Amino acid sequence: MGRIRIRSVAVAALALGLAAAGCSTSEDESGDTPTRVNTVMGATTFHAKGSTTAVAGGTQEIWFDPRQGLHIVITIGGTERAGEMFCHGTDLYTSTDLAVESLRKAGGSAYDVPADLKQSFVRTPAGDGCGTFYEVASSAKEDKKLAAPVGGVPTTAIVAHQGTTTDTYFIATGDKPYVLRLDSNRAGHVSSTTYDSFGAPVSISLPTEDRIVSMTDFRTKATLPR
Repeated sequence: MGRIRIRSVAVAALALGLAAAGCSTSEDESGDTPTRVNTVMGATTFHAKGSTTAVAGGTQEIWFDPRQGLHIVITIGGTERAGEMFCHGTDLYTSTDLAVESLRKAGGSAYDVPADLKQSFVRTPAGDGCGTFYEVASSAKEDKKLAAPVGGVPTTAIVAHQGTTTDTYFIATGDKPYVLRLDSNRAGHVSSTTYDSFGAPVSISLPTEDRIVSMTDFRTKATLPR
């Protein structure tokens, strides 16, 4: 069943709103089906950067390599780092500051992170894998009226809707149907991410084991603010 899947670090992180993605199980009427796009995107390196609804006034930058995994950095005002996330294989690694923000946005308790955890990452299952961070929703359908060049490259626009969320993907025409831009609207909160550097070298260094904690340990060691 095709649907939009919000990226998450755990059930509590569903409110992050980093971007949207979906299963790649059905085809639309355009020449560049979600399945084809997702296959091509999952087989190449890429870089992406844009605004995000995860943090007010924030931007997100993404690096992906099929072998090394995925790295996301969120900043505020272009300089202040608000958090970062890695995905590799079946695991997600979320910086404790971003984990706290995701818990807060999901309606849970706010936590004070002790000093010894401030440079740590919370490890949680990646669910359906790292592809959920870049895959096009299988429910996406072409909208010819929205097609527009991205960086001078002609595109096909395909749109996915679910509830108050709408994602518009601008897909390069031709033999390599890369996602060139993703525009998202989540209940009136808009973001736009541009993708580039397809096939270029990427270096991703996952957190070392001494900087990784489980969600259970994180909840135990972090404290509720007094």
